[in-house]
Amino acid sequence: MSVTLTDMLWQEFTRPPRRARAKGLVTAKPHWSDLDTGDLLEQARDDRPDDIDRWYALVDYWLEKGSFVHATAILDRAIARFPDAAGAYARRAEALTALDPEQSARDAERARTLGAPPPVEALQVTIDAPEAKKQVATVYAEMTDMMEYLTLNMSMSGIQRVVANMLRCAMDRTSANARDVRPVIPDYLNKVVYAADPGLVRELIDEVELRSPTRERVNRLLEAIRASLL
Repeated sequence: MSVTLTDMLWQEFTRPPRRARAKGLVTAKPHWSDLDTGDLLEQARDDRPDDIDRWYALVDYWLEKGSFVHATAILDRAIARFPDAAGAYARRAEALTALDPEQSARDAERARTLGAPPPVEALQVTIDAPEAKKQVATVYAEMTDMMEYLTLNMSMSGIQRVVANMLRCAMDRTSANARDVRPVIPDYLNKVVYAADPGLVRELIDEVELRSPTRERVNRLLEAIRASLL
Protein backbone atom coordinates (compact mmCIF):
# COMPACT_ATOMS: atom_id res chain seq x y z
CA MET A 1 0.00 0.00 0.00
CA SER A 2 1.42 3.39 -0.98
CA VAL A 3 2.01 6.03 1.66
CA THR A 4 0.25 9.32 0.99
CA LEU A 5 1.45 12.77 1.97
CA THR A 6 -1.28 12.84 4.61
CA ASP A 7 0.08 9.60 6.11
CA MET A 8 3.59 11.06 6.25
CA LEU A 9 2.39 14.24 7.92
CA TRP A 10 0.40 12.23 10.47
CA GLN A 11 3.53 10.20 11.30
CA GLU A 12 5.40 13.45 11.93
CA PHE A 13 2.65 14.82 14.18
CA THR A 14 2.47 11.64 16.26
CA ARG A 15 6.23 11.25 16.75
CA PRO A 16 7.43 11.64 20.36
CA PRO A 17 9.16 14.95 21.10
CA ARG A 18 12.88 15.21 20.36
CA ARG A 19 13.75 15.50 24.06
CA ALA A 20 12.13 12.13 24.80
CA ARG A 21 13.96 10.54 21.88
CA ALA A 22 17.29 12.02 23.00
CA LYS A 23 16.85 10.62 26.52
CA GLY A 24 16.24 7.14 25.17
CA LEU A 25 12.64 7.04 26.38
CA VAL A 26 11.52 5.91 22.95
CA THR A 27 12.86 2.61 21.61
CA ALA A 28 11.45 2.83 18.08
CA LYS A 29 13.80 2.96 15.09
CA PRO A 30 15.32 6.47 14.81
CA HIS A 31 13.75 8.79 12.31
CA TRP A 32 16.04 9.91 9.49
CA SER A 33 15.90 13.51 10.68
CA ASP A 34 17.44 12.49 14.02
CA LEU A 35 20.50 10.99 12.32
CA ASP A 36 23.72 12.83 11.55
CA THR A 37 25.84 12.42 8.42
CA GLY A 38 27.85 9.57 9.94
CA ASP A 39 24.70 7.63 10.81
CA LEU A 40 23.30 8.09 7.31
CA LEU A 41 26.57 7.00 5.69
CA GLU A 42 26.64 3.96 7.95
CA GLN A 43 23.10 3.06 6.94
CA ALA A 44 24.06 3.44 3.27
CA ARG A 45 27.04 1.14 3.82
CA ASP A 46 24.87 -1.45 5.58
CA ASP A 47 22.30 -1.34 2.76
CA ARG A 48 25.00 -2.29 0.22
CA PRO A 49 27.97 -3.73 2.14
CA ASP A 50 29.61 -5.07 -1.04
CA ASP A 51 30.02 -1.54 -2.43
CA ILE A 52 33.55 -0.53 -1.39
CA ASP A 53 32.89 3.13 -2.26
CA ARG A 54 30.25 3.28 0.52
CA TRP A 55 32.88 2.06 2.99
CA TYR A 56 35.28 4.72 1.72
CA ALA A 57 32.65 7.47 2.10
CA LEU A 58 32.02 6.44 5.72
CA VAL A 59 35.73 6.21 6.55
CA ASP A 60 36.54 9.55 4.89
CA TYR A 61 33.80 11.20 6.96
CA TRP A 62 35.43 10.07 10.21
CA LEU A 63 38.94 10.87 8.99
CA GLU A 64 37.83 14.41 8.18
CA LYS A 65 36.43 14.71 11.71
CA GLY A 66 39.79 13.56 13.13
CA SER A 67 38.30 10.42 14.70
CA PHE A 68 41.19 8.17 13.70
CA VAL A 69 40.42 5.37 16.17
CA HIS A 70 36.85 5.05 14.92
CA ALA A 71 37.98 5.22 11.30
CA THR A 72 40.54 2.47 11.94
CA ALA A 73 37.88 0.18 13.43
CA ILE A 74 35.75 0.59 10.30
CA LEU A 75 38.77 0.01 8.06
CA ASP A 76 39.65 -3.20 9.88
CA ARG A 77 36.25 -4.58 8.86
CA ALA A 78 36.58 -3.21 5.34
CA ILE A 79 39.98 -4.85 4.84
CA ALA A 80 38.64 -8.16 6.15
CA ARG A 81 35.89 -7.93 3.52
CA PHE A 82 38.05 -6.51 0.71
CA PRO A 83 41.59 -7.84 1.34
CA ASP A 84 42.92 -6.45 -1.96
CA ALA A 85 41.45 -2.93 -1.71
CA ALA A 86 44.39 -0.53 -2.04
CA GLY A 87 42.28 2.44 -0.89
CA ALA A 88 41.40 0.73 2.39
CA TYR A 89 45.06 0.15 3.24
CA ALA A 90 45.98 3.70 2.22
CA ARG A 91 43.27 5.15 4.44
CA ARG A 92 44.26 2.97 7.40
CA ALA A 93 47.87 4.08 6.93
CA GLU A 94 46.66 7.68 7.22
CA ALA A 95 44.53 6.94 10.29
CA LEU A 96 47.41 5.20 12.09
CA THR A 97 50.14 7.73 11.28
CA ALA A 98 50.37 8.93 14.89
CA LEU A 99 48.58 6.08 16.66
CA ASP A 100 50.68 3.17 15.32
CA PRO A 101 53.50 4.34 12.99
CA GLU A 102 54.82 0.82 12.35
CA GLN A 103 51.45 -0.53 11.23
CA SER A 104 50.90 2.67 9.25
CA ALA A 105 54.13 2.02 7.33
CA ARG A 106 53.12 -1.58 6.62
CA ASP A 107 49.71 -0.49 5.38
CA ALA A 108 51.24 2.21 3.17
CA GLU A 109 53.59 -0.35 1.62
CA ARG A 110 50.70 -2.79 1.09
CA ALA A 111 48.66 -0.02 -0.57
CA ARG A 112 51.53 0.76 -2.96
CA THR A 113 51.88 -2.94 -3.78
CA LEU A 114 48.19 -3.01 -4.69
CA GLY A 115 48.57 0.03 -6.95
CA ALA A 116 47.77 3.01 -4.74
CA PRO A 117 49.78 6.21 -5.37
CA PRO A 118 52.43 7.04 -2.75
CA PRO A 119 51.15 9.21 0.13
CA VAL A 120 52.15 12.83 0.53
CA GLU A 121 55.16 13.07 2.83
CA ALA A 122 54.37 14.41 6.29
CA LEU A 123 55.79 17.78 7.24
CA GLN A 124 58.91 17.36 9.36
CA VAL A 125 59.51 19.94 12.09
CA THR A 126 62.96 20.20 13.70
CA ILE A 127 63.63 22.23 16.85
CA ASP A 128 67.27 22.94 17.69
CA ALA A 129 68.29 22.39 21.29
CA PRO A 130 69.83 25.46 23.04
CA GLU A 131 73.45 25.49 24.08
CA ALA A 132 74.12 24.23 27.58
CA LYS A 133 75.10 27.68 28.86
CA LYS A 134 71.75 29.10 27.76
CA GLN A 135 69.66 26.44 29.44
CA VAL A 136 67.66 27.48 32.49
CA ALA A 137 64.90 25.87 34.52
CA THR A 138 62.20 24.28 32.41
CA VAL A 139 58.75 25.86 32.28
CA TYR A 140 55.89 23.40 31.80
CA ALA A 141 53.05 24.98 29.80
CA GLU A 142 49.66 23.43 30.63
CA MET A 143 47.75 22.98 27.36
CA THR A 144 44.45 21.51 28.57
CA ASP A 145 42.50 24.74 28.15
CA MET A 146 43.94 25.35 24.67
CA MET A 147 43.11 21.81 23.53
CA GLU A 148 39.54 21.95 24.85
CA TYR A 149 38.97 25.43 23.41
CA LEU A 150 40.20 24.47 19.94
CA THR A 151 37.98 21.40 19.96
CA LEU A 152 35.03 23.75 19.52
CA ASN A 153 36.65 26.93 18.13
CA MET A 154 38.94 27.88 15.27
CA SER A 155 40.86 30.66 17.03
CA MET A 156 42.44 31.31 20.41
CA SER A 157 41.75 34.04 22.92
CA GLY A 158 42.93 35.09 26.37
CA ILE A 159 45.03 32.52 28.20
CA GLN A 160 45.22 30.22 25.16
CA ARG A 161 47.02 32.92 23.15
CA VAL A 162 49.39 33.67 26.07
CA VAL A 163 50.40 30.01 26.26
CA ALA A 164 50.72 29.79 22.47
CA ASN A 165 52.99 32.86 22.29
CA MET A 166 55.14 31.58 25.16
CA LEU A 167 55.59 28.25 23.39
CA ARG A 168 56.38 29.88 20.05
CA CYS A 169 58.99 32.22 21.55
CA ALA A 170 60.63 29.33 23.38
CA MET A 171 60.67 27.14 20.24
CA ASP A 172 62.06 29.98 18.10
CA ARG A 173 64.72 30.80 20.73
CA THR A 174 64.11 34.48 20.08
CA SER A 175 66.10 35.47 23.15
CA ALA A 176 69.45 34.33 24.55
CA ASN A 177 67.67 33.94 27.88
CA ALA A 178 64.71 32.03 26.47
CA ARG A 179 63.58 29.31 28.80
CA ASP A 180 63.02 25.69 27.89
CA VAL A 181 59.22 25.53 27.71
CA ARG A 182 57.60 22.10 27.47
CA PRO A 183 53.93 21.64 26.47
CA VAL A 184 52.17 19.27 28.86
CA ILE A 185 48.66 17.93 29.48
CA PRO A 186 48.01 16.77 33.07
CA ASP A 187 45.72 13.92 34.05
CA TYR A 188 44.63 15.27 37.40
CA LEU A 189 42.50 12.25 38.23
CA ASN A 190 45.44 9.85 38.01
CA LYS A 191 48.04 12.42 39.12
CA VAL A 192 50.08 12.09 35.92
CA VAL A 193 51.52 14.81 33.68
CA TYR A 194 51.97 13.90 30.01
CA ALA A 195 54.41 15.64 27.65
CA ALA A 196 53.04 16.54 24.22
CA ASP A 197 55.08 16.41 21.01
CA PRO A 198 56.41 20.00 20.65
CA GLY A 199 56.55 19.75 16.85
CA LEU A 200 52.86 18.88 16.64
CA VAL A 201 52.03 21.62 19.14
CA ARG A 202 53.93 24.17 17.03
CA GLU A 203 52.02 22.97 13.95
CA LEU A 204 48.73 23.48 15.81
CA ILE A 205 49.69 26.99 16.91
CA ASP A 206 50.83 27.99 13.42
CA GLU A 207 47.71 26.48 11.87
CA VAL A 208 45.42 28.55 14.08
CA GLU A 209 47.46 31.75 14.41
CA LEU A 210 49.26 32.13 11.06
CA ARG A 211 47.20 30.26 8.48
CA SER A 212 43.60 29.96 7.39
CA PRO A 213 42.65 27.02 9.63
CA THR A 214 40.16 24.36 8.61
CA ARG A 215 38.16 22.25 11.04
CA GLU A 216 39.56 19.11 9.43
CA ARG A 217 43.21 20.16 9.86
CA VAL A 218 42.73 21.39 13.43
CA ASN A 219 40.94 18.16 14.42
CA ARG A 220 43.72 16.05 12.96
CA LEU A 221 46.39 18.01 14.80
CA LEU A 222 44.47 17.76 18.08
CA GLU A 223 44.12 14.00 17.61
CA ALA A 224 47.83 13.65 16.76
CA ILE A 225 48.83 15.62 19.87
CA ARG A 226 46.68 13.42 22.08
CA ALA A 227 48.24 10.35 20.50
CA SER A 228 51.76 11.73 21.14
CA LEU A 229 51.36 12.10 24.90
CA LEU A 230 54.13 10.40 26.86
